[in-house]
Amino acid sequence: MTTEQRYAALVLPRFRLQSVLIAMGKAQDAVRSEMGVLDGDSSRGVLLEVSPEAAVRGVTPGMTSTQALARCPHLHLVCASPSAEQIVLKKLLPFVESLSPRVEKRTEDHWLLDLRGVWTGGCSWEEWAERALRRLFSEVQIRGQFGIAPRAGLAWCAAFRADPVRVVKEPDTFIETLQFGELGVSLALQQQLHDWGVSTLGDLLRLPRQ
Repeated sequence: MTTEQRYAALVLPRFRLQSVLIAMGKAQDAVRSEMGVLDGDSSRGVLLEVSPEAAVRGVTPGMTSTQALARCPHLHLVCASPSAEQIVLKKLLPFVESLSPRVEKRTEDHWLLDLRGVWTGGCSWEEWAERALRRLFSEVQIRGQFGIAPRAGLAWCAAFRADPVRVVKEPDTFIETLQFGELGVSLALQQQLHDWGVSTLGDLLRLPRQ
């Protein structure tokens, strides 16, 4: 049982797409096929999410279905389903609460767990998270990724980098590697920093003080 302050950020990539595929009985297709989920109930809508295979072929969220099909003629389009998402959430909540008594839901696909008092069963945090993700897919049929760190903000950054688990063991070193896009910095400011030769937070911290 840990008494140190530690957080786990759970991210569920392509939550809408995964939810639709779970309802269709095709959960495995979320990572293996060229797929996209559309806003609304029309095949002429705008893409909300795309599978990794579709992204490789240049399909991105925000494209119209016509634009997406021009990039990837074999793209399979499905419409977002709020009812399918609610079914997944009903299973997801008890699963997340089984991991920690202190859980914060940011959005349907972003959950923050306070790990104080959580028992890992004698294994490392990497093993704990990998075991939890296996349970997640077994019980909810959805794939996720975990970031674990001493601070909540770092846990989120680690989760977005996870494949599928990232544990921050040296926070100062990890902070130096963070790019400004990961911190929500505007594109205009990112470009300005890039022009100065500054690409990461570490680059910024190493600038001479005046």
